[in-house]
Amino acid sequence: MYKFQSTLLLLAFFCMAGITLSAQPANPKQVRLICNITDPPAPTDSLHLYQYVGFGAKVIGSAGRAQDGTYTFLVAKSAPKTYGIGFTDNNLARVVLGEEPEVKLWANAQFIERARAMGSIHNAELERITKVTSAYQNGNWNDPMGVKKRKDYIDSLKNAKSFLWRSANVLMPPYFQGKDVGREAEYYGLNWFNQVDFANLKQNIMA
Repeated sequence: MYKFQSTLLLLAFFCMAGITLSAQPANPKQVRLICNITDPPAPTDSLHLYQYVGFGAKVIGSAGRAQDGTYTFLVAKSAPKTYGIGFTDNNLARVVLGEEPEVKLWANAQFIERARAMGSIHNAELERITKVTSAYQNGNWNDPMGVKKRKDYIDSLKNAKSFLWRSANVLMPPYFQGKDVGREAEYYGLNWFNQVDFANLKQNIMA
């Protein structure tokens, strides 16, 4: 009977220790990303965190599915960066991580590219810029007013020190305004390419 009671006491101690550990505050030098992904390909499949490098992306972390259906990643704090989230690199959600202690992402695995990170200032900025760049790509800004509107918008992001201003620049190429087609390459070199960070091109493409 004494051994049985001792075993129960030990179990109780370890359970309390586990609860205490889980209640500890997050590491102040890390960002916690909690992904709520519905309809995963298989419950046993791992979700991957990707870092964009040049024209591609590489896996820098993987997480299994917890009992509550979430996947959790820890990333070192840094200046804000865009990362990819997905089960394969063929279809990724974009999420900004860097300074906020915790970011929560919601998505359906079948449409993971539509994922949303609620309550995150940086990810809200990503959504706003994505809407503007999409409107630009689908609209007709090929007139003097449109050219000025594009320049003013990108300048406003740059002046506000938005970490996404290069992304907006990549996704909003200026319309060639000259009549001499032979000078088109020169025009883009002066008005677009000079602002593109080719070493991190994939990092700067949000679509």
